[in-house]
Amino acid sequence: MEVGVPCTTTGALFKPSRRAERRPTWDELLDAAALIGVSDEDFWLLTWTEFDRKQWAHLRHEEARYKLMLKQAWYTASYTRTKRLPSLQIVLNPEARVVRGEEKARLQAEHEQMMKAMGVS
Repeated sequence: MEVGVPCTTTGALFKPSRRAERRPTWDELLDAAALIGVSDEDFWLLTWTEFDRKQWAHLRHEEARYKLMLKQAWYTASYTRTKRLPSLQIVLNPEARVVRGEEKARLQAEHEQMMKAMGVS
């Protein structure tokens, strides 16, 4: 996923040549710092490694937000296709749903069959 934050370092063991990778300008780095919420004053106090770690943390945070938005969109689309929405209490706490009628009788019969199969009265 592209977030728009340039990476400043590529690792301690590999240093790319100038031809292989264009180095970011100070203005681009300050813009990247602003995108991740680092003030100009704090930017000048950070080492390259600290700045790189802040960028990666921001990237991970944005990826998590993106996944959450996808889940929300999926649930929204799923609920638009249902004829009857479940109650909010059931959606928020699925274990708390109340079993009634035919389903209750079916579950009770299954339970009794399992108890007989195990030899428990």
